[in-house]
Amino acid sequence: MNPSRRRRVDQLIEQNRVSKPLEGYTQNTQNVAALKRARDHGLSVHPGQDIEYVAVDDGKTPPLVYVGETSAFTGRLRRHEDTFGGDVLFSVGAPEGMDAKHKRTEVETDLIRVHYLTTGESPTAQFGK
Repeated sequence: MNPSRRRRVDQLIEQNRVSKPLEGYTQNTQNVAALKRARDHGLSVHPGQDIEYVAVDDGKTPPLVYVGETSAFTGRLRRHEDTFGGDVLFSVGAPEGMDAKHKRTEVETDLIRVHYLTTGESPTAQFGK
């Protein structure tokens, strides 16, 4: 794997050390959410153990529908508005150095991967659903 691509994905991953069992926490922190998700998947995590997670939406916003790349934002966003409706929300990132299509495609693929790893599903309209 391309080392620069790996760093971009790793920047999305949080790492913390668990200091107590799930039942010992009194506030709903990102560590608690990660411990609950691990429990729900049958994984055991013990105090002193490092955990890695990607912070995800807590259900208060609409689900992720599509991840894409383009060098022509305006036209692309208008087409998506036509496809998904006038209430669709957009988030646009233009990181430095993303002038070549293959670079943007790598980021697009990484974002889809992170979404899939955290939710178990691809974005709802990513592959023509």
